[in-house]
Amino acid sequence: MTKTYLIGVDTGGTYTDAAIIEAEGHGVVASAKSITTKGDLAVGVTGAIRAATAKLPEGLKPSDISLVSVSTTLATNAVVEGHGSAVGVILIGFDKAMTERTGIAKAFPGMPIALIGGGHDHNGDEAKPLDTAALETELLIFNAVAADDADSATADSATADSAAIGGYELAHRAGAAGEVRVLATEDINADEQADVVWVDTNCGAST
Repeated sequence: MTKTYLIGVDTGGTYTDAAIIEAEGHGVVASAKSITTKGDLAVGVTGAIRAATAKLPEGLKPSDISLVSVSTTLATNAVVEGHGSAVGVILIGFDKAMTERTGIAKAFPGMPIALIGGGHDHNGDEAKPLDTAALETELLIFNAVAADDADSATADSATADSAAIGGYELAHRAGAAGEVRVLATEDINADEQADVVWVDTNCGAST
């Protein structure tokens, strides 16, 4: 009887690990690691698998592989570290009490969390059908929240409360007025007062 193998790959923040498991006995027959290549994760994944396969004296043919499973912590790391775009959490088959026990709302204040009907039992069999209508509704809400956050971030980057320079207050505002940039502060009209020279990207230079 021809042996078949399972390949498991875990892509971490620094290393990508691969393990080759004999399917019938569930024993690890070879393992290896490669540097995680965040620009193209496939490079690191391929490197780890090839390195593990090279440790098998007889090699490994594609027909011998019955399953390849890839997992990663990169998405979780990005959320925890606050990198990347805004995200939301969709919990399938959770009720409010279960959600509170996870502590996810405290861990990520302000992150949108949706509870959707559905789920599977410990055998992987469907325990309750996925509520696709509720899922679609929550995704629309998530997208609207993300769009609002993006607009706010853009406005914040172009807006300061005000800059008090030489007795003058230059208000920085985003929107139709364009981006305001202070070019210099000097006494242009010889009145012993500092004049603010600024440029509005829509209107040109002014003082």
